[in-house]
Amino acid sequence: MKKYFCCFRMGMKSAYEYRLNFIFVLFSAFFPMIIQTFLWIAIFDNSQKQIVYGYTLSQMILYTILSQMIAKFLKTGVENEISADVKTGGLSKYIIKPFNYLLYKLFSFIGQKAIHMELILAFIFIVLVVFSWKIHIAMSIERIVLFLVAILLALILSFYVFCCLSMLSFWITDAWGIFFGARFLIDMMSGAIFPIDIFGETIIQVFQLLPFQYMVYFTVNIITGKIGLMAALKGIGIQIIWIFVLGVLTRSLWKRGLLQYVAVGG
Repeated sequence: MKKYFCCFRMGMKSAYEYRLNFIFVLFSAFFPMIIQTFLWIAIFDNSQKQIVYGYTLSQMILYTILSQMIAKFLKTGVENEISADVKTGGLSKYIIKPFNYLLYKLFSFIGQKAIHMELILAFIFIVLVVFSWKIHIAMSIERIVLFLVAILLALILSFYVFCCLSMLSFWITDAWGIFFGARFLIDMMSGAIFPIDIFGETIIQVFQLLPFQYMVYFTVNIITGKIGLMAALKGIGIQIIWIFVLGVLTRSLWKRGLLQYVAVGG
């Protein structure tokens, strides 16, 4: 376990080394927020309704801010890293070492996120929005603890979703286009672009069979109070189940992929 803690520390150092890039990426998140905020203001003005898709205007803006910040926090890029290792033959230098490559990537990824400030900034935005729009949210110590647990599990779940997707690299030489399209679809189904409530009951029931809503939509609604504490606990249990399922699936695909792997370059 000590070696994976070293991977965690390496991930932290790597993220700190590229902190200027992190700042630019963080500020890039503001533009979608601004665009969506004006979009929802226009929608509410034209609808002449106080509540649209189960949200008031202030609640929708709060959701937009939180979902964008959390989506940025959960972004992995691991699929591109693994694909590059497979494509260039760089994977060879890892598989001969005495550690698990997938666990190395996981702990390195968590280490990179450990020093990021998205969540702190998200809470600052919450305070600003709550006070400026006079939103009532059911904040409590229990809810904050559940949110922190859910965001950690969502981080691991996001890693395994894209890690599993990255296994395509063993069979497809250049999967960049697939990764790009999949990321857009996953963002949509996770609630990172819009709350999934807008899709209607039938689509929501389909989404509930998939792990994606437990990455963004679920975690946002814990902190906003849209779901109760018992529902939050149930959702955390579902997150754990999906992490286990995707972890097993990723490991199975990894073993099959290694049989196809040809070290070229590296």
